[in-house]
Amino acid sequence: MPVPSIFRVLSIVPTVVALGMAPWAFPADAAAQWTPDPGVMDEIFSEWDREGSPGCAVGVYERGELLVARGYGEANLDWGVPIESNTVFYSGSVSKQFAAATAALLHLEGELDLDDEVRSYIPELPAYETPLTVRQLVHHVSGVRDIYGLISLSGGRTADAWTDQEYLDLIAAQRDLNFPAGSRYLYSNGGYYLLTTVIERVTEKRLDEAARELIFRPLGMDDTHFHQESTRIVPRRAMSYGGSAENGFRQTYMSNFDKSGAGGLYTTIEDMAAWDRNFETGEVGGEAFLELVHTRGVLSSGDTLSYAFGLQHGEADGRPTVGHGGSFMGFRADYVRYPEEGLSVAALCNLGGINPGPLTRELALETLGDAEVVEEADGDEQARADDEDEAEPLTPPSTGLRDYAGRYWSDEVGAEMEVRWAGGGLRLFRPGSTSAQPLEWIEGDRFRSGGWTLEFEMDGQEPTGLRLNAGRVMNLLYSRVEEG
Repeated sequence: MPVPSIFRVLSIVPTVVALGMAPWAFPADAAAQWTPDPGVMDEIFSEWDREGSPGCAVGVYERGELLVARGYGEANLDWGVPIESNTVFYSGSVSKQFAAATAALLHLEGELDLDDEVRSYIPELPAYETPLTVRQLVHHVSGVRDIYGLISLSGGRTADAWTDQEYLDLIAAQRDLNFPAGSRYLYSNGGYYLLTTVIERVTEKRLDEAARELIFRPLGMDDTHFHQESTRIVPRRAMSYGGSAENGFRQTYMSNFDKSGAGGLYTTIEDMAAWDRNFETGEVGGEAFLELVHTRGVLSSGDTLSYAFGLQHGEADGRPTVGHGGSFMGFRADYVRYPEEGLSVAALCNLGGINPGPLTRELALETLGDAEVVEEADGDEQARADDEDEAEPLTPPSTGLRDYAGRYWSDEVGAEMEVRWAGGGLRLFRPGSTSAQPLEWIEGDRFRSGGWTLEFEMDGQEPTGLRLNAGRVMNLLYSRVEEG
């Protein structure tokens, strides 16, 4: 027997606070009353609306009122528990807006200056050539290397039991940033872990307690918390899964994971209504708070980003949007607001193969009616023309390919990588892996392996080390400790 969808219509009357108009605010005179079609919602999420499948809880909100909430699939496959509007999900990086909001409220209360140097709160960090500020952590322009990338490069696993101090020690061991603070944007979970540390040192409380006092309790978000105790009991918690209906599902939940700020937020579709409503009423923080959390980051060059305080400004179907997605350990989440229309959609899912972002936007578009789709200019046209130009000759390697083989050690992650010559080519053994990846020459002393690039440092024809660019970890130095 299929699991029935949950259809709940809640009547929530928001408290109205007079706010000045801003691009992120709902129009005060908007009279539209959106009526989501449950049948359309069911069709969009039909793939997971069945027994024995993970799925999603979905909510549609108008100015903070939860119009429709439905559940698709099961929260726990072991017990066959259906997903409901009050099922508690891990929300991944949707968490960042709540950590950033906590910092914003502390700033407005005069307890934290966003333009202070981070080292004034965390003196364990190196004195980088370009000092980094708390505000730069918020906007992902700090250059701080991503903590999950560093864990992987150290040979560890995110699923292992890491203490807060071990996280901080690993970040503090980085002698360099990815780039000078403020010079560019690069998403960093490491930066948001440092933001959490700043908040906790300012308040002398755990992030969960600080956010509960400032946000969750005032808004009545009773089922929302930052999960900073791995053994904490969470009633109605969803488990997370990987795999597929065709090949079978498997549990991917990490019971040891208890780090917050970059992630760590557990919440429900019902609690998200209170958060959505606060963007209309300013019940928490008032107008100054709403203006601050929607303020976009600015680079040292003067360029303005689309990223604000854990909120991404964007556009969908020709309409401005504000929101954030999340993805970790098999949970997927998305929360998007259409501020000009006063409509929001959230989806909290417990299957890694679900991509909720396009689904929430499809549901929003169906609810809003036909929208004019703005066609983007073809930004690749010039790039294709450039590719047709005659390519510059490649710089040859400094030495024979076989001579790059050896063992390379990084003090910053406390681990080594090995480059071997085998089968007529170079192969790379990554930390914690027993298998090798091909290492392909690009030009000069630069090579690639998967999504990584390695540039060897040379003394004449002798490799002395290498610098690794691995996604959100850049310019990481390894010294050659043994020839191949």
